[in-house]
Amino acid sequence: MDFTKKDIEKLDKIVGLLLLKNNIDLGTLYEEEIITDDSDGLEIDLFNTPENKYERYLTILENRNLCKVGQTNEGKYALKTNQTYDFQKSGGFKKLHRESNKKSIDFYKAIPIVLSVIFGLSTFYFAKKNYDIKIKESNVIELEKENDSLRITTKKLEAEIKIWKTK
Repeated sequence: MDFTKKDIEKLDKIVGLLLLKNNIDLGTLYEEEIITDDSDGLEIDLFNTPENKYERYLTILENRNLCKVGQTNEGKYALKTNQTYDFQKSGGFKKLHRESNKKSIDFYKAIPIVLSVIFGLSTFYFAKKNYDIKIKESNVIELEKENDSLRITTKKLEAEIKIWKTK
């Protein structure tokens, strides 16, 4: 079970309470207004009851070894662990959330970028090569036209030379 952005402030307050008090229970979180009863009395929400929120917060803290959960006849309570103070000192859930949301380039995200660059460069390379070939072809066509023009001019000159020789 993981926490959401809305839980950060409440979880950090609970960690602070764990460090100040011997133990905390649902009543403590009510007193500190960390958990409130948001129902208006008209609708029944079985999932977002204060007890469920309390259980969820305890599970989040216990999974991170920030509290030990005990049980009495009145309900569950939480005790701090040796890691609670260090966790709060290092920035708590706010820092944990910020670090977990950092954008990192994963390998699977880098593959499309690399392939796009490779295919883009190869397309550019082949387009340039095709352009160079077309320029060379147009140069060859121009040279052939010039060669044909020179051949025609040569034949005309040869014909004129023959005429001059016969005179």
